[in-house]
Amino acid sequence: MAHRNGQAALEYIVTYGWAFILILVAFGALAYFGVLSPNRWLPDKCDLGAQLECQDYQVVAGPPSTVSLYVRNSFGKDILITNATTVLDNGTEAGSLETITQIPAGNVTSITIGDLDSLGIVKGQKRQFIIRVQFSKDAVGSPTHWLSGTLFATAQ
Repeated sequence: MAHRNGQAALEYIVTYGWAFILILVAFGALAYFGVLSPNRWLPDKCDLGAQLECQDYQVVAGPPSTVSLYVRNSFGKDILITNATTVLDNGTEAGSLETITQIPAGNVTSITIGDLDSLGIVKGQKRQFIIRVQFSKDAVGSPTHWLSGTLFATAQ
């Protein structure tokens, strides 16, 4: 009798073991095909703050790879965008502003950060960018300020 009880217990454990292995294989397959990837479910967004509000954006996979931002000047004064870059995970900056841009108070203007081919942007892939914008108020020669924000978008 003791021998039969041991066999039943072993069969019970093996049956649940196979079920557990099947569950692990299913989760592995879902993770492999990207179904469990949080980037797939997160919405695209751009946040540069309230004073330089991001109205729209576009990430273009290259070459040449670029990030275009359509920003509204809510400072109450005209500003001059003198530089814009992206910051990589390791802290190094990539890209540069293609054209120095003046934005009148209340207007929406496009700024484009180019020279991003080193980032390896792939079409259809979501990426997070830390955007740094350098600007000055009033005229050329006035003190410059830096503004940082994030962009999480799908490359086109």
